Amino acid sequence: MSASVEEIQRPKLSFGLILVSNVIWIFGLFLYVNFIGLFMRDVLGANSVQVGFWSTVFSLSMMLFVGLSGTLTAKLGAKRTMFLGWIGIIPAPIIYMFAPTWQIVLIGAFFEGLSGLAGAPIGPYVSALSRGSRRGQAFTILAASTAIGGIPSPVLGGIIIQLFGYQTLFFIVAILFIISSFLIIPISNLRQDNTDVTQKRSWAFFKNRIFIFSTLLWFTINTLVFITQIFVPLYLSDRFGLIEAQIGALGSITNACGAVIGPILGWLGDRWSYTGSLTLPIVGTLGFYGLLIAIPNAAFLPFVYGFRGLVYGLNSLTNAILSHYIPKVQLADSLSAYYLIGRTLTPITPIIGGIAFAYNASLPLMVSTLLMPIALIFLILLHRASGKTKRIERKEVEEVPSIVREELHPPV
Repeated sequence: MSASVEEIQRPKLSFGLILVSNVIWIFGLFLYVNFIGLFMRDVLGANSVQVGFWSTVFSLSMMLFVGLSGTLTAKLGAKRTMFLGWIGIIPAPIIYMFAPTWQIVLIGAFFEGLSGLAGAPIGPYVSALSRGSRRGQAFTILAASTAIGGIPSPVLGGIIIQLFGYQTLFFIVAILFIISSFLIIPISNLRQDNTDVTQKRSWAFFKNRIFIFSTLLWFTINTLVFITQIFVPLYLSDRFGLIEAQIGALGSITNACGAVIGPILGWLGDRWSYTGSLTLPIVGTLGFYGLLIAIPNAAFLPFVYGFRGLVYGLNSLTNAILSHYIPKVQLADSLSAYYLIGRTLTPITPIIGGIAFAYNASLPLMVSTLLMPIALIFLILLHRASGKTKRIERKEVEEVPSIVREELHPPV
């Protein structure tokens, strides 16, 4: 599916509604997502391995529905598929609200993965509404709406938990998800371009060095991040004695920094170098884990979580690279393969992280810190490959189906 700005009726209204819906959606998401591990452990009595099962189920569900999103978009259209992705997550907070055991929470994790259905249709919208020379910036602005919606919500979520409890928090989240979903109803559909259907699919991108090194980079980061992702709030609680409001405040700091850094990274990528801009998110991820281990007390945590804001824009920049080096007929398939290969081990690594956390709360962070430099090696190889590969003219790159919904969950 492809479209130009002229082919979308009320383009400013449609794009504006998507942005506003994202802000509300992410506001609701960040009210609770930083605390799901603490909820499972402290309220429902799950151990660290059982907490890791949440990330396992979520990852499997996200992979499934992102994989289906392209097919559903072709059959139902972009608007209907996005709407399904938006409403799909609504049952999750309702299930959490009434869950009597940690096993029931895993059903909610499955519904969270339904948001992956919005992955394929969001990309054509952003691409159709952004001019070629500003495509990277447009995608990172959309990703930055994640941070904007998430600036006040983590600390507010922590305060709500302490004052009213988790059930009240999950009720508020469900209402916000419903509002966010219905904002999608007025947007216009992209017009179907039937020429894409008749084109022969090609899998030549598997031999493309840009695709190979981008995918290896994404695979490495995903694998290492999912070892630690859900256990960081538990680590903050156990090592520094932080309560929910304090943990939420740190998340707000990260999102505030990400709201500024994300668009800047996109601007640098468009005007300087996408691979050069990618260095900052990778260094930010590596530094975040390393600093969490190294700092002597909680007074340094605001700086550490501000540094964490560098991570925003990582996936958008990688998608922009692929859009400039993969032919249009191969682009959608290459991005699906990129995503699925990159997430191959993520259903397993949270369980490994849970076992490591049970042995030593710092151990998952140590493993990710020691192995993250591997990502820098693949980034160097990607940079060299991009210098030796002919870049596709921007006018040929009509769509970039970025997995934006995946970015809306906390990156680390």
